[in-house]
Amino acid sequence: MPLFVVYAAANDLGFSRLGLSVSKKIGNAVKRNRVRRLICESCRIMEIPQGFDLVVIARVPAGELPREGSFVKVGRTLSQLFGRLGISK
Repeated sequence: MPLFVVYAAANDLGFSRLGLSVSKKIGNAVKRNRVRRLICESCRIMEIPQGFDLVVIARVPAGELPREGSFVKVGRTLSQLFGRLGISK
Protein backbone atom coordinates (compact mmCIF):
# COMPACT_ATOMS: atom_id res chain seq x y z
CA MET A 1 0.00 0.00 0.00
CA PRO A 2 1.40 3.43 -0.91
CA LEU A 3 2.46 5.98 1.69
CA PHE A 4 1.11 9.01 -0.16
CA VAL A 5 -1.09 10.19 -3.01
CA VAL A 6 0.00 13.39 -4.78
CA TYR A 7 -2.09 15.70 -6.94
CA ALA A 8 -0.45 18.50 -8.90
CA ALA A 9 -1.67 21.35 -11.04
CA ALA A 10 0.15 24.22 -12.71
CA ASN A 11 -0.59 27.71 -11.43
CA ASP A 12 0.11 31.18 -12.79
CA LEU A 13 1.82 32.35 -9.61
CA GLY A 14 5.53 32.88 -9.17
CA PHE A 15 5.71 30.28 -6.44
CA SER A 16 4.53 26.78 -5.58
CA ARG A 17 2.01 25.92 -2.90
CA LEU A 18 1.79 22.76 -0.81
CA GLY A 19 -1.38 21.38 0.74
CA LEU A 20 -1.40 18.47 3.18
CA SER A 21 -4.13 16.08 4.20
CA VAL A 22 -3.41 13.83 7.16
CA SER A 23 -6.58 12.22 8.47
CA LYS A 24 -7.32 10.76 11.88
CA LYS A 25 -6.93 7.29 10.36
CA ILE A 26 -3.16 7.89 10.56
CA GLY A 27 -3.23 7.93 14.36
CA ASN A 28 -3.30 10.35 17.24
CA ALA A 29 -2.24 14.01 17.01
CA VAL A 30 1.41 13.21 17.71
CA LYS A 31 1.63 10.80 14.75
CA ARG A 32 -0.29 13.12 12.43
CA ASN A 33 1.94 16.09 13.24
CA ARG A 34 5.07 13.97 12.80
CA VAL A 35 3.90 12.90 9.33
CA ARG A 36 3.14 16.55 8.47
CA ARG A 37 6.60 17.66 9.57
CA LEU A 38 8.28 14.88 7.56
CA ILE A 39 6.35 15.82 4.41
CA CYS A 40 7.00 19.56 4.76
CA GLU A 41 10.71 19.14 5.38
CA SER A 42 11.12 16.66 2.52
CA CYS A 43 9.38 19.03 0.11
CA ARG A 44 11.48 21.96 1.33
CA ILE A 45 14.73 20.08 0.75
CA MET A 46 13.63 18.87 -2.73
CA GLU A 47 13.26 22.44 -4.00
CA ILE A 48 10.11 21.97 -6.05
CA PRO A 49 10.05 24.11 -9.22
CA GLN A 50 7.97 27.29 -9.17
CA GLY A 51 4.42 27.39 -10.50
CA PHE A 52 2.75 24.28 -9.06
CA ASP A 53 -0.03 23.60 -6.61
CA LEU A 54 0.61 20.30 -4.84
CA VAL A 55 -1.66 18.31 -2.55
CA VAL A 56 -0.10 15.43 -0.62
CA ILE A 57 -2.50 12.98 1.01
CA ALA A 58 -0.98 10.68 3.62
CA ARG A 59 -2.21 7.09 3.71
CA VAL A 60 -2.39 4.84 6.77
CA PRO A 61 1.09 3.23 6.34
CA ALA A 62 2.68 6.69 6.69
CA GLY A 63 1.65 6.74 10.34
CA GLU A 64 3.21 3.34 10.94
CA LEU A 65 6.73 4.27 9.81
CA PRO A 66 9.46 3.51 12.36
CA ARG A 67 11.37 6.41 13.89
CA GLU A 68 14.66 5.32 12.33
CA GLY A 69 14.98 5.97 8.61
CA SER A 70 11.49 7.42 8.16
CA PHE A 71 12.77 10.76 6.84
CA VAL A 72 14.76 9.03 4.11
CA LYS A 73 11.82 6.82 3.14
CA VAL A 74 9.39 9.77 2.98
CA GLY A 75 11.85 11.80 0.90
CA ARG A 76 12.50 8.95 -1.50
CA THR A 77 8.79 8.20 -1.91
CA LEU A 78 7.85 11.83 -2.54
CA SER A 79 10.75 12.22 -4.97
CA GLN A 80 9.50 9.23 -6.97
CA LEU A 81 5.93 10.55 -7.01
CA PHE A 82 7.03 14.03 -8.08
CA GLY A 83 9.22 12.46 -10.78
CA ARG A 84 6.23 10.56 -12.17
CA LEU A 85 4.34 13.85 -12.35
CA GLY A 86 7.28 15.51 -14.07
CA ILE A 87 7.73 18.28 -11.51
CA SER A 88 11.05 17.44 -9.88
CA LYS A 89 14.20 19.45 -10.61
